[in-house]
Amino acid sequence: HRLNLKPGRPVLYADLSGTPLFGLPGNPVSVLVTSLKLVRPAIELLGGERVRGALQMAAQLEEALDKPHHRLEFLRGRMTQGASGKLWVRPVRGQGSHQLASLRDADCLIVVPEGPQSYAAGDTITVEPLLPMLS
Repeated sequence: HRLNLKPGRPVLYADLSGTPLFGLPGNPVSVLVTSLKLVRPAIELLGGERVRGALQMAAQLEEALDKPHHRLEFLRGRMTQGASGKLWVRPVRGQGSHQLASLRDADCLIVVPEGPQSYAAGDTITVEPLLPMLS
């Protein structure tokens, strides 16, 4: 029940007499991330559809980023395009899974891979725009 995922660690999947049952975390940001990353692909797969992966893009970090834990993490971020056309991203304030303002202010998820990670400002990182995932 405990995934190596942040936000969204406690998740349940069960099959009740042929009916899929998903138990999602209690905080709203965790629900969104687990719905996008786990529930939606499972429903597509169970429905016989091709699983659509998230659109991923490379962006440069506007500021340093440190992640001491081992979980795969999806930070809420805000993208901007520089004068040279380069894509930049910064984490929005309030990354707690209970903080809805982070969803209001974000236009992407910043993908921070498993394992402790340290990035300097200007380093390249993967981002997933939210709008295509929500449609």
